[in-house]
Amino acid sequence: MKRLLLFWLLILPLWAQTPKPPEQPIPIEASLKQDGFQVTVRAEKNRFELGQPVRLVYRIQGPENAQFIFPEAEKFDIKPFEVRDAAAVTLTGSQGQRTWEFRVKAAAYETGNLHLPEATLSVKLKSDGASQELKLPGLDFQIDRVPAGKDDKPDEIRDAHPLSFHGIPLVVVLAVLLGALLVALLCWWLVRWLRRPRKVVAAPALPPYPWALQQLDELATRRPDQQGQWEAFYDQLSHVLRFYLAWRFQVPLLELTTSEALRNLTLPDASHRQFKELLECADLVKFARSFPGQEKSEQHLEWARLLVTGNAPAELAQGEELVKK
Repeated sequence: MKRLLLFWLLILPLWAQTPKPPEQPIPIEASLKQDGFQVTVRAEKNRFELGQPVRLVYRIQGPENAQFIFPEAEKFDIKPFEVRDAAAVTLTGSQGQRTWEFRVKAAAYETGNLHLPEATLSVKLKSDGASQELKLPGLDFQIDRVPAGKDDKPDEIRDAHPLSFHGIPLVVVLAVLLGALLVALLCWWLVRWLRRPRKVVAAPALPPYPWALQQLDELATRRPDQQGQWEAFYDQLSHVLRFYLAWRFQVPLLELTTSEALRNLTLPDASHRQFKELLECADLVKFARSFPGQEKSEQHLEWARLLVTGNAPAELAQGEELVKK
């Protein structure tokens, strides 16, 4: 009995000092139902380290005729989380319903229990045209401090020491870093070059306004999208719009990427959304091999014509009004 008691007296302190395994993170989500919409936010886990990216997916299910205005990353406020990137995706719909996803990458720079606040999105229904605010649900996270390394001591302030390369000559290390930098610059330049808008080979024989209408008429007659030639269809469609609007508003759209073109060209809200969706769809077809479908491509062709006629030169617009009178 004494031996058993002595054994427990020795074992219990050791057992009490044994560190417990950390709590395993788990996926979390929250949902809200409001005005015919089902809104869900998901995160792959509920625990993150300080500054570690938190990937959030807001999934919205609602009427197919809804139009959302998804904010840019820097305008989406979910403090104390700092938004680094954001992208919106429209998924396929059926039976009058459609699903949208708003994907956000954020990070927290405070430790402890942090609440991801509720946010709002602006949505408009085509049936009545009125805008309303759609509430996005919040989540609760645990943000942990970055754990110390195996050679670190808690609360220790160490003197600065020169980097150790484990016997590798400094020249070799610098050469590897320089090579990696050159490869990164080459990849960046290659991506920019591949995404460059195509320039006009020669000036059109007609003035820009009738030329743009003629090009759209020819595209509507040929309809390469109906023959599976999606890239040819959207390449010509976006090129006609870029050339015409660049001439109309004196903005070098042919030399700008999609994001740069949208920042530098000022259009009314409805025209801006149509121009934005058309250019982004053309990028997806070109770089992601995404095929939007015949109904969507026909709508984009109609939007292109509206963008041209809606931004006709002032003298032509006045002439058309006189003819109608």
